[in-house]
Amino acid sequence: MKVSFDVDSKQGDVYRVTLSSGCDAFFVQEDISEIVGNNVEIVEIDLERVNGKGITNTNILSKIAEGIARYFESNKKAVLYYYCDDLNDVPMSQRKEDMWPQEYRSRLFSVMYNRYIATNNIQDMMDVIFKIDQDDRPLFMHLIARQCHARYVELLKAYIIEHYGK
Repeated sequence: MKVSFDVDSKQGDVYRVTLSSGCDAFFVQEDISEIVGNNVEIVEIDLERVNGKGITNTNILSKIAEGIARYFESNKKAVLYYYCDDLNDVPMSQRKEDMWPQEYRSRLFSVMYNRYIATNNIQDMMDVIFKIDQDDRPLFMHLIARQCHARYVELLKAYIIEHYGK
């Protein structure tokens, strides 16, 4: 399964959000399916800028979070996962100088998504954030799920740390 939507900025930037599961997802493998069975659908969130080079403002992030939240609400079996870009720098400021670019993006998107959830009074949602130690940098991963899927989230988190951490 693959679903995507675009978010356009007033400056002409275009962001594409792709939600993939099953054989269309990068991460989902047979052994993951054996662990969680058919009780949940593990869905990868991929965000790509397809046009423009402008600064991504909070309005754009809010629209992205809203689209993802609408998908989450419509798929009762969804366990979403994402990790943020760690290749591109972020604009410097005093608050960010001790953070990896990916950690900054992870925190920022988490705040935006949780703000959307709170503003729209969406209940029963958890955003589990954990760090995977890679060779030379950490990777911050998020699992977004309903509370009723907490057991599967913990199984998935343990599997990811064991098989992808160094």
